[in-house]
Parts: sequence; structure tokens; C-alpha cells
Amino acid sequence: MNHYLHYRFLMNRIACIVFCLLCLLFAINSNGQDTQWNNYSINGTIKGIDSGTVRMLSIDNNTVLDSSNIRNSRFFMHGKLNTPERLVFNVSPGNWNFRVFVENAAITLLIDTTGAQHYGKENNKWSLIWNIDERGSNLSNVYQQFIDETNFKYFSSITSSLHEKLNANENDTIAKAKISIEIDSALHQMNKAQKVWIENYINKNSSSIAGVYIFYEYYNQPLSAITPSYLDSVLHIFCGLAKSSVYYDELSKVVLKLKNLRPHMPVPDFTLLQRNKSPFKLSSKKGNYILIDFWASWCAPCRKAIPFWKEIYSKYKNKGLTIISISDDKEWNDWINALNKEQMPWTQLIDKFPDKNNPAIVADKFGVKTFPFYVLIDKEGKTIISSGEQDIIKKKIEEIF
Repeated sequence: MNHYLHYRFLMNRIACIVFCLLCLLFAINSNGQDTQWNNYSINGTIKGIDSGTVRMLSIDNNTVLDSSNIRNSRFFMHGKLNTPERLVFNVSPGNWNFRVFVENAAITLLIDTTGAQHYGKENNKWSLIWNIDERGSNLSNVYQQFIDETNFKYFSSITSSLHEKLNANENDTIAKAKISIEIDSALHQMNKAQKVWIENYINKNSSSIAGVYIFYEYYNQPLSAITPSYLDSVLHIFCGLAKSSVYYDELSKVVLKLKNLRPHMPVPDFTLLQRNKSPFKLSSKKGNYILIDFWASWCAPCRKAIPFWKEIYSKYKNKGLTIISISDDKEWNDWINALNKEQMPWTQLIDKFPDKNNPAIVADKFGVKTFPFYVLIDKEGKTIISSGEQDIIKKKIEEIF
């Protein structure tokens, strides 16, 4: 990361020049039509949906920014955004969803529901559309460059094929283990390629909103393994328009959240429901060493680690160790079924979700984005250590007791 800081001043100058050239180029291509720069216009076609309503949602998905009726698979929107953003669009009926970049420009969307992924159960079903051709957005062009130059489609094809093999060998433990290693290897290769591309791009384009968005998306990948110091150093590179974006603001909030995981920092209190639906407050266990275990019923590594923690709990519970497991399950019954099967003899809580598109409240408060994840707390309610590696936590527990 030192090379970032070394070239920062020079890169900022270059970024400003590049931005001015882009503005000039856009003005030439727009034939003098100011409306294309001051406002957005979206002409969309959705293959597979003849009629309905499409809504453009705010980044937190709680506010409708614009809406349009769909007629003969076509829709049109017109308005203005303060800064370019990648936004979620919801189509009803059917609860279809897709994401595209929106900026004050003339944008054309060719959307195809073929290959959409379907999620949820019963009344909570929803679908995510991936097959989208977006034209007219500079951010979209940069993002497509990122996808192409990091071989995303190649890695995605490999991992999809391996997941199919994994499902086909569901009852073969040895085969599943080998396939899982192959999946992890492919994901790590993709992650490495993305990291190199992002560092090169933002080093040359420190004011680019596309750059800060791509880094924001990269940070939220489970395997990115970005440390607080790395995140903080990258944020110091961005300038100009990039710093005015909502993505820079969100990453800045993450830096503050990660302080909750630094040693000797007071852990924020919280209240969640137990399986009998009675409230449990973290501070009620103050005076004990507490291990917070962030997990979920759908998380295979989490379930695999349970026997390990049962041994640790049995060995140290009478010496002052308390374990609190916090589930990331959205479905109450999925959580209860897992508890009935695993029979964990310590406090069990379920996290709260503000809505389907945002992370769980307590996990987000701690900056947790991978599962399992552990936070060890001292008797005064301060963080001792945090990690996704059970052996690191085990070593610290053994040192304490």
C-alpha cells in the first residue's frame, strides 16, 4: 500500500485532467443537449415481462426514487440524481429485482429474465435478474471493463460448474471436501485478480465514483479479507467526486464499526430475542469472559465448528467462559430446526434484519461480513480479540484460563 501514498499527489492531478476530458467528451457526444448531462433518461426493455410496474429504489431500498408502468415490455424514466449510483430496481408483480448504474445521462437497458435466480419461500419469494445490457453510463462502462479484465465470467463459470458437482456428490463426504477446496481456490484466484485491478485503477483514477463503487463491492465479498488498516489507507486515496459518493460514506462508516473489533475497545451493547422469544441483553453477562459466535443454519463451516466449541465450553464454562451464539438466519423456523439438531448448551440469539436487502443489525454493528466469526470479550466488556479462525480464538482462551 505504500506505493499508493507515494504517487497520490501525481495521481490526483491526473485524475482531475481525466475527469475534465471525460466531461468534454460527453459534451461533444451529447450534441449540446444539456438534458443528457443534467438529468437521467432511462429507456428500458424487459424480455419476459409484458406489463407491470418498475420502481427505482434508494441505496437503502427504503425509498422509491422513480417509477414507471411497463407496457409491451417497455418502460421509461426521467429525473435527476445528485451523484451517480448503482441502484436496485423492483418489478411487480413477481417481485423481480435487478441492479444497474444510474447517472445523469441517456441510458438504455436491455433486460432479459432468462437465467434469473429465485430466492425465498412461500410469500417471501423474489428473483434477481442478471442478464442486463446497459448502455450510456460511464460507470457501467468502467464496471464492464473490470468484469472483462478480471475474467469474472471465466471464474463464475468454473465455480458454477463446481457447485453443480458439489450438489451431485452430496452424500460423498470425501468428494465434497475436494470440490470445496477447488471452489475456494477458484474464488481466491478471482479475488486476487480483482484486488490487483482495483489497486491499479484507483491509483490512476482517485476521483472516480466507479472506482470507489467497485472497491465497495470488493470489500463486501466474503473472501476479500480486508484489514481495517488496509481499508483506512485506501479511503485516504480517494478524492473529489469519489469522496462525495454514497459508497465512500458507507466505507467510512465501516471504519467506525471496525473499531468495535479492536483490542481493548468497549463492545456495544445490544438486545436480541432468544428461542423462547424473551429478550436477552449482552450487558447482563458482564463480569464473565464472553465469546460471541456469529453463525447461521445455512453456514456449513459454522455447523462443522459446533462440536469443537462444545468441547471448549465444557472445559472452561466453570472457569468463567460464556458463549453467546447469534444467528444470521432470516427465517425463524430454519434457526429453530438447526438448534434442535445441534443442541448447543449455551445462549442462543437470532439477529434482526431491517429488511431483506440489508445486513443483520448486530452483525453489521460489529462489521461482520463472513461466517463463522468470533469476538472474545473480557470481564469489563472490552474486545480481547476477533477472528474468523477458531484456532486463533482457542489459543487466546487457553492463555486466559
